[in-house]
Formats: sequence, structure tokens, C-alpha cells
Amino acid sequence: MTKRFLAMPSTSIATPSAQRPRHCLPSGVAATPCPYCRARQCCLPAGATMCDGHELVPRRVAVARHMALYSAGQVVQRAVFIVRFGSFKHTRADQCSRQRITGFHMSGDVLALDSIGLQWYQSAATALEDSEVCVISYDLMRTFPAYFNALASTAIARAQHVSLHLRRTSAPQKLAAFLLDLAGEFDARGYASRHFRLPMRHQDIANFLDITPASMSRLLKQFRLMQLIDASEREIMLRDPRGLSCVMAEGMPFNYGG
Repeated sequence: MTKRFLAMPSTSIATPSAQRPRHCLPSGVAATPCPYCRARQCCLPAGATMCDGHELVPRRVAVARHMALYSAGQVVQRAVFIVRFGSFKHTRADQCSRQRITGFHMSGDVLALDSIGLQWYQSAATALEDSEVCVISYDLMRTFPAYFNALASTAIARAQHVSLHLRRTSAPQKLAAFLLDLAGEFDARGYASRHFRLPMRHQDIANFLDITPASMSRLLKQFRLMQLIDASEREIMLRDPRGLSCVMAEGMPFNYGG
């Protein structure tokens, strides 16, 4: 049987410009079929590439650093987005209208699942670095239900994992868990898990963990003094992952001053 490719119409890859608002959804181009994409190991569920002779070919969209893929109040684009490379922060306004970071997303992660069924986005996804996403339209999701179910299941499991981190009782436990989790994310994608560069600012991590930026700075200094990590700006070296695990489970052995 001849393969038929499902793809969106081809247009130009997006780049930031003065003529386009930062929060508008950029245009994109037809991509490489999923089975031949070099990033497939991060996001492609086993057995979900073919359906009745069709092969999944999502549209790709380039998103420049600091550019929003979508923003709260924007009309929902009737699609979800899979991060192909790069990283994003996901933000939502709290009850006091303060912007809170609810998650960080890397290659293979799914964005905008929380907007399915809505008319306007209730949250925003902003690129932390030059990034690229694959656009999975609702029509494609209906064509590949097994693929969509796998994406949704993975996203729900990740959200539950993150919620456990935020329920930890102390700031040291939260930060230790965050660093170990990030190391695991890098390892799962084939990158170095002991030495890596943070794609997000320290202030963003503090916002996500619900601690003050000053406490974040003191904790990083204390972790260095305890020889748990080496840190310089955004460069992180995990010197003692087992020690971090102990902090994550039991908290600091003494008052860190935060």
C-alpha cells in the first residue's frame, strides 16, 4: 500500500519581526514524517505512527527566544504543540492576577493540552531559547487516537509528578527535587545528567517553586558549601546526587537561613 502523508499547508518558518505581535502563533512548514525525525525518541509513542496507510507529518513552527507560542486571551488554535527542540515556560495568572510559572517543558513535552475544548487560552507558553514545536491539529489527533491518548497520558503523569514536588514542605527539598528531576529529564533525552546549563533564569525557578529569589540564591550557595553542586550563573554540576536525594527526602540537616 502506498503511504499517504497528512500534512498542513506549507508556509514560511516564523522569525520575530516588528510586524508580528510577539504573542501571535507563527506560521510553519510541513515537516519530516515522524518515523524519520531525529527527535522521535522523545515524543513518538510506539506503534502510533501509522493508521490506515497514513503517516503522521506534523507542521513545524520555529519560536524565537522570549517569543510566546500562545498567550492567555488569544483564540485557541485548535492544536496541541510538541516541543521538538528548545524549551518553554508555562505561565498562568493566579487569583491575584500575578503570573505564576506552572511548568518548564523540553523536547518531547506537550503544550496546550489544557486548552482543548476552550475558546481562548487561559495560559501562556514562552520560549526560553530559540525553539521549535510540531503542531498536532485536532484533526490529526482524531486520525491518530492512540498517539493522542499516549500524549495525554504522559502529560498527566508529568503534571502529577510536578505537583508532588511543589507539595514538599521546605524550600531545600523543593530545589533538590527540581535539580534531580531536571537531571533525569536531560538523561532521558540522551544529554549529560550531571553537568548541564539551566535554560531558565534563577528567578523563574524561584517562581515555579514558590520561594523568594533571595532564598533561591541562599540555597544555591548552601548547596555549594555542602559540596552537593557546583554552580556558576546557569551552569550546574551535580557533585553529590545521593546527597541531594537525602535533602529531597529529609530536608537540610541545619537551618540554611531562608
